[in-house]
Amino acid sequence: MPDDPQGSTPLAEERAGCGGRILSLLMICLLLLGAAFYFTFRQEVESVAVAGFEWRRSIEIEAWSTVRDEAWEEGVPPEARKLSGRREVHHTEPQQVATERIRVGTRDTGNGTLEDLYTDRPVYRDRPVYGTKFTYEVERWVAVRTARADGLDQSPRWPEPGLAAGEREGRRSEGYTVLLEGRRKYRKELTESRWSSFHIGQRLIATVRGGTVESLE
Repeated sequence: MPDDPQGSTPLAEERAGCGGRILSLLMICLLLLGAAFYFTFRQEVESVAVAGFEWRRSIEIEAWSTVRDEAWEEGVPPEARKLSGRREVHHTEPQQVATERIRVGTRDTGNGTLEDLYTDRPVYRDRPVYGTKFTYEVERWVAVRTARADGLDQSPRWPEPGLAAGEREGRRSEGYTVLLEGRRKYRKELTESRWSSFHIGQRLIATVRGGTVESLE
C-alpha cells in the first residue's frame, strides 16, 4: 500500500520517537555529570566538632646483611664482591650517517623566474654505547621488620624496637589524625603540634570540598 504523501509513515514516526528518546537520555546524562561535578568540587564551610583522635608511629629495624644487586661498572661499590658481568647497551648517542638535501625556499633570479633554494641537512641515527653491568654482593643495613604503635588518645609514644644482635633503628614515621563530626563524619591528617592543640568537643570551622576537609580554623 503506498505511503500517504500528506502524512508521516509509521517508520518515520518510530525513527522520530527513537531520536527523541536518545536526546532525552543524553540530556539526563549531562545533568547527572554536571551534578556529580558540582557536588565533587564545590567548596563549603561548616561548623564541626572534634570527636576523637588517632595516632600511629613506626620504626624500621635494620640488620647488617649480605645483599645481591646489579649496577654498571662505575656504580659498583668499591667494597662489593663481583660475581658476574655482561655487556649491555648502556645508552645511545646521535651519530651522523648521511646528509639530505631539502628545499628551503625560492629566490627571484631577476629575469622573471624563481629559483629553488636548497640546503644540506645532517641525518642522524642512535648509536648504541655498550658498558658492563655487574652482579655483585655487598654488606648493607637492610630493613627486616617494623615496630609499630598506635592509639586513639592524645598520648603518642614510640614503639619498643626490641633490637637483637646486629640490628639498629632505621627510619621513623608518624601520623596524626583528628576525627570530626559535622554534616557528616570527617578525618583530617595534621602535624603533631596542631593535632595536640585540639580537645574533644572543640568547635571548629572546616572548609570542605568533595567530602574532604581542606582546612580547619
